[in-house]
Amino acid sequence: MEHFISINFQEILKGESRPSEEFLNYKDIFSNNLSNVPNAGDYIEFSHEEDGQIGIYKVKTRYFRYSLKNSKCNVTCNVIVERYDEDAPFLIKE
Repeated sequence: MEHFISINFQEILKGESRPSEEFLNYKDIFSNNLSNVPNAGDYIEFSHEEDGQIGIYKVKTRYFRYSLKNSKCNVTCNVIVERYDEDAPFLIKE
């Protein structure tokens, strides 16, 4: 079965119980491989070339929605992340 994955990133602020309504990604992110979706506990760097914002985030949870139609499986994944810029110096050395 052919599948298609749409990935959206939502930030949850420290101390909040729900993520923000807006997605961190301005444009859709697509993949055909679930291994491209970061796991809970993974750190990711998210940058926007349009406005120059860069942030380090830690994945808290992932929510998958599967939609089957005409022998195709469309998967939408919301990745909930929390900002961890202070961890950046310990994650990579450039």
